[in-house]
Amino acid sequence: NSFKAASRGSTKRCVLVAMVLAVPLLSGCGAQKSEQGADPQSDPFSAPVTATEEAQMINGMWRVIAVNGSPVKKSAGSVTLNIDTEQQRVTGHDGCNKFMGSVSFGEVGQLAFSAIGATKIGCPPGTTPEGFYQALSDVQAFKIDGDQATLVTAAGNSAMDLRRSGKS
Repeated sequence: NSFKAASRGSTKRCVLVAMVLAVPLLSGCGAQKSEQGADPQSDPFSAPVTATEEAQMINGMWRVIAVNGSPVKKSAGSVTLNIDTEQQRVTGHDGCNKFMGSVSFGEVGQLAFSAIGATKIGCPPGTTPEGFYQALSDVQAFKIDGDQATLVTAAGNSAMDLRRSGKS
């Protein structure tokens, strides 16, 4: 009988010790959330977007709809930019000629085009939007709103307005 009483007492003490040890462990699980606010895994909008993540947003094929605020004329052929963030390359079509070059990314929202080269096919007037290549070289940043993007100059002016194209 005394063995059973001692056994019950030690079992109660073991359970009590286990409960006391479990409380700090369980409360530690929520410490990260309470220190930093929303849990980044459950709330994707709480974490800031990194430059790499934002660069991925501009990746792909875009149709140029305006250059320096002037809409691309229907007489221009298909004017496109294909931005490949992985290869840091840009290719496209200026309405008549194909072009290619490099793209680099800085802080969040910053990008610049360089080393742009193009084929030299003789083109009828009006097929390449006026100021197209100067606008490309003036780009310093981008802004994205859904399936539209604006390439922006250092002065904050729109160099090119883009619409996402289904092709890549």
